[in-house]
Amino acid sequence: MDGEKNQADRGAGQDAADGVGPIRNFEIAVPEEVLEDLRDRLRRWRHPNQVEGVGWSQGIDLDYLTSIVRYWAEDYDWRRYEASLNDFDQFQTEIDGQPIHFFHQRSRDPNAIPLLLLHGWPMSGAEYAKILRPLSDPAAHGGAPADAFHVVAPSLPGMGFSETTSQRGWGPRRTARAFVALMRTLGYSRFGVQGHDMGSAVAMNLVDAFPENVIGLHLNYVPDMRSKSAFIEMRLPDDISWESLTPAERQGMMNDARLRSGLMGWHDAKNLAPQNLGYMMEDSPVALFVVVSPPEEGECLRREVTLGRDTILDHVTTTWVTRTGASSCRIYYELAEAMLENVPRERIEIPVGIAVFPRDSNKTPRRWVEKRYNVVHWREQRRGGHFAALDAPALLVEDIRLFFSGIR
Repeated sequence: MDGEKNQADRGAGQDAADGVGPIRNFEIAVPEEVLEDLRDRLRRWRHPNQVEGVGWSQGIDLDYLTSIVRYWAEDYDWRRYEASLNDFDQFQTEIDGQPIHFFHQRSRDPNAIPLLLLHGWPMSGAEYAKILRPLSDPAAHGGAPADAFHVVAPSLPGMGFSETTSQRGWGPRRTARAFVALMRTLGYSRFGVQGHDMGSAVAMNLVDAFPENVIGLHLNYVPDMRSKSAFIEMRLPDDISWESLTPAERQGMMNDARLRSGLMGWHDAKNLAPQNLGYMMEDSPVALFVVVSPPEEGECLRREVTLGRDTILDHVTTTWVTRTGASSCRIYYELAEAMLENVPRERIEIPVGIAVFPRDSNKTPRRWVEKRYNVVHWREQRRGGHFAALDAPALLVEDIRLFFSGIR
C-alpha cells in the first residue's frame, strides 16, 4: 500500500538525522515448534502443594491456576490472536541499536492529528488494538470525521515484538528519545501523546524533554511523583490537608495505599533484580503468568470477567513467545537506578488531559496532580480499570477525542 511505501521511504531518508534504521513491514509468525514447546511445558507443570483452606490468602489459589494452565495447554488458540494483529499495519525498525516494533494506522483524513500511544507493563503496542481503528477512522466507529488520528503504537524496548534489550540504560528517558525519533522519521514533527502505567512514565519524560514536539498529553494513569514511603504513608503536600479532601479522594488514597503496599514486593523485585525474575519468567510459562497476575482473588477474577481468559493469555503468551520476560522488567531497574534522570523536575506546562477509571490503582487527588501537570481536562469514568484500552476501550476513545478536540 502507498502508506507503507511512504513510511519506508521516510525511514531511509532520516537514518543519519535521527538514528532510525530502515522501516520494514512486519508480520507476526511464531514458529509452530515454539507453541508446541509452550503446550508441552504447561502439560508437564510441576506445581507446589497448597495448605487446605488457605484459598487466596497466600497467593493465587491452586485450583484457579490449575484451571488456567489446563485451558492454556489444551484450548487456547494463539493463531487466532496472531491473525487479528496481522490485520493491522505493523512495522519494525532499529533505533539506537534496539529493534522497535510498532503499529501505524494512518487516517484517510490528511488533517488528522498524529497520536503516539504508550502502553504499560508487561504488554506491547497490541494493548491498544481495540482502539486503533476507532481513533484512525472515527466516522466508522461512532465519532465525527474531524476526530481522526494517525495512530502510532510502538512496543516499549524489551517488550513484545520490540524484542529483548541487550544494552544498559533503556529507561523511560532514553525510550522517550527513541520514540520522538520514530515520530519524526514518520513525518510527524508535532503530535499528541497518550499513556498509562510505564507508558505514562515514558510520556512524561517525552513531554518534559521535547515540549516543542507535543500538542497535548493524555493520561489514564498519572505517574506518581511521591517517594514510596510518602505514598504508602499517604503524606500530603504541606498545603493540602487530609480534612480538605473529599470523601471520594480520601477513600481513593486509602485504596491506593492498601493495594500498593501489597504490590510493592513485586515492584521491588523488578527494581532490584530483574534478572532473577527473568529466570522464572523465561523458564516456566506458569511462573510468567503468576508474576504478571494480581495476587488477590477479587482483582484476578474481575480481570478475567472484564477482559476474558483469552485476552489475558494473549498478552502473557506474547511475552513468552518473544522471550521478553526478563527484559520487560529492566525498565523498572533502569528507572530506579537513575531516578533523577527519569522524572521531570519541572512542572509539565503543555495541555494535559486525565481520564480517571474507578478500578485503577492511582487515585492521586486532582489538586496534587495539578502541582506537576497543566491539567485542562479531568474526567471521572463510570467503569474500567488499569488497562482501560482493554476493558473500557469505548470510554478511553471518547475521552481521548474529547481532550484533543479542545486543543486541535
